[in-house]
Amino acid sequence: MFSKAYQSFCSAHEFGRILDILLPEGEVKEQFRTAALSGASDVKMVDDNSQLKLGEIFEPYLDDWLLQEGHIQQITDCYELQEVSGSEKAETFFCLGAAFCRYSSSAVFGTEWESPQILRGYASGLLEEAHRQHPALFAAADFTPEERMGDIRGRLRGGDGGHFTCTAVLSDILVEHAEKNFPQRLATLYPMAWR
Repeated sequence: MFSKAYQSFCSAHEFGRILDILLPEGEVKEQFRTAALSGASDVKMVDDNSQLKLGEIFEPYLDDWLLQEGHIQQITDCYELQEVSGSEKAETFFCLGAAFCRYSSSAVFGTEWESPQILRGYASGLLEEAHRQHPALFAAADFTPEERMGDIRGRLRGGDGGHFTCTAVLSDILVEHAEKNFPQRLATLYPMAWR
């Protein structure tokens, strides 16, 4: 029991660092923190006003579907990744990407039919950076790293590729992959309430 409580505290603290970079103090930050601690949210951010508010927060960190270089450096500094290997950096960005997939899902701020689009974009940016840092991290028994990243892009961006775009399912797929390949990093960076 102590171990689970301690693990929950550690993951909340470590994951909370990204929220401190991204979100100003206030209602939105509190909603993100509460959702990470409780595992779900009654607040849905799919209406126009919510999407505009989220856009104002997240767009400065994005360059289309990629993270801005300055923001990559913020995350690198925040998580003290300057001296670690590309694979360790990739694991961090991967776990954060999985978390933002979850935020965009119906379990948190989305609904069955709609997602906060900017959160999908931010998740995509994090996962693209993970792939850039260490493509082999995405290898799986049934996918090459490029095939896996292509599938993730299709699920997050939608379009006419015939991809199933449910981000709750995608976050589960990503978490399962992380549990098999880098469980320690996942344990410290992905909210315990979502596992």
